[in-house]
Amino acid sequence: MTFIIIFQCNRSQAASLPKEIKLVSAPWVNGARDDGTGIYWDIMRLVYEPIGIKVEYNTTDYARSIALVKQGEMDAWLGSYLDEEENVIYPKWHFDADVVVALYKKSPDFQWLGENSLAGKNIGWIKGYNYHKYIDTQFNNKEFKTREEAIELLENGQLDFFLEAQIEVKDEIKKGSLDSTKFEYNTLMNLNIFPAFSDNARGLQLQKIFDARFAKLLKSGEIKKLFDKWNWPIYPFTILCNYASTSMVSC
Repeated sequence: MTFIIIFQCNRSQAASLPKEIKLVSAPWVNGARDDGTGIYWDIMRLVYEPIGIKVEYNTTDYARSIALVKQGEMDAWLGSYLDEEENVIYPKWHFDADVVVALYKKSPDFQWLGENSLAGKNIGWIKGYNYHKYIDTQFNNKEFKTREEAIELLENGQLDFFLEAQIEVKDEIKKGSLDSTKFEYNTLMNLNIFPAFSDNARGLQLQKIFDARFAKLLKSGEIKKLFDKWNWPIYPFTILCNYASTSMVSC
């Protein structure tokens, strides 16, 4: 009789789970590719699909990703910084981290002084990134839909600095769209990266599943295996956020 009750409870819980999670992301280098490959998609599949929730992936520009989640058309977008946006649900666990760099034209007279170098300058970033929330220095900011637009303004002197994830800057150099003989970059800050869920009952349920499953997968070492598989430049769980002790993570 006890077995029957447990079986029925488990079946009831499974029946109440969403059948899919609709994820959207900007196309990130080796993170969220248009074809559904990438470490970010793999992480989400590892979290949700073993318990019967199919991952549906979509890619668009970053600002559009945010809009789709806030409108309730998608369940979550990938790649948000903590509290970057209001009226969405953030989980306890991040799944990656960005080394954010400041890109600028080379000059023999310039000395990088960290955040202080941005004071009073013209600063740009991709629309929706909202880096100003994490910087205390006052400056003039402009948002761009593409990196190419920003690099062009850096080239002609209309923009002093362009803020971007280091991995994305390195990819632009690798592709040849950014001339490393003319530009250089320095680290500005490190920011954890989260999925951001729709602010509704479904989003809350999916967020709770993410936190519970992600913690287990960290402890088991399954997340580390994905980072190794993709030869990812950062494993952002060696130094943990405040939500867990080191005993919860395989480093």
